[in-house]
Amino acid sequence: MATAIRWTGVGFAHVGVMVGLAALADHSPDLAYSLALALPVPLLYALFRRRTPPTAPAPWWAGLAVWAFVVLSRAGAAALVAAGKAPFAIGPHLAIAGTGSLFALVALAILLGERSGGAAFGFTTQGALRQVLLGVGLALALQAIMRAPAWATGQLRVGAGGFAALAQSFPTELMTIALGEESLFRGYMQVSLQRRYPWWFATFLISMLFGLWHLPAALFAPSLLTLFGVVGFPFAFGLLAGVMFRLTGSILGPVVAHALYNAVNAMFA
Repeated sequence: MATAIRWTGVGFAHVGVMVGLAALADHSPDLAYSLALALPVPLLYALFRRRTPPTAPAPWWAGLAVWAFVVLSRAGAAALVAAGKAPFAIGPHLAIAGTGSLFALVALAILLGERSGGAAFGFTTQGALRQVLLGVGLALALQAIMRAPAWATGQLRVGAGGFAALAQSFPTELMTIALGEESLFRGYMQVSLQRRYPWWFATFLISMLFGLWHLPAALFAPSLLTLFGVVGFPFAFGLLAGVMFRLTGSILGPVVAHALYNAVNAMFA
């Protein structure tokens, strides 16, 4: 009963965070955006400060359940907005804040649901410089592969924002989308599934789910090549980031790689 109460509290807390950010964004998008950037700080502090191993570990399928909960809750929210039943609109500020709230869900699941510190789920600074360099290398390698055809045909162009767009985008990506998605997929979900399955199978399954996570954007893809870029690259990134997480035990490298990869996209937009 106590476990059910804790996990119910985790779910309600996450929904509360999302609804609160949505309501705030409707009145003051900049304030909601700033709050979304600041929200991870106290939760990160709690995860790094608390060093206890999981004292109430969830079953192996908990990671999949959390993923399904997020997908269904967002689908429900999108349906309400589309039907005109929600008292707020979806904008870029809210979209970034909503993805960033994934980290709040993961932090609550670890701190409240599993009554654990963050080290068991990759929240560690051990070998931090090495993690950062690995993350930078992975992001640049994937960008080079993706943009090689455009470079070879002379069609590669830096956007109007240039390197300034990269510099402005990186910290935002780092504290919202990258931290939220990597803490869920590479952190909580991978550790949860490895309680039952070999790490390579867990990594493959999570990479598939990570690719499917980006499927809504693929609905607007004008070609199969674009579809591969929208879904295939996240899948490939998930495989490589999952291996990195397995070898290093830290999500720092995957978070840096994810943030830099997205920031470079902004530079070419």
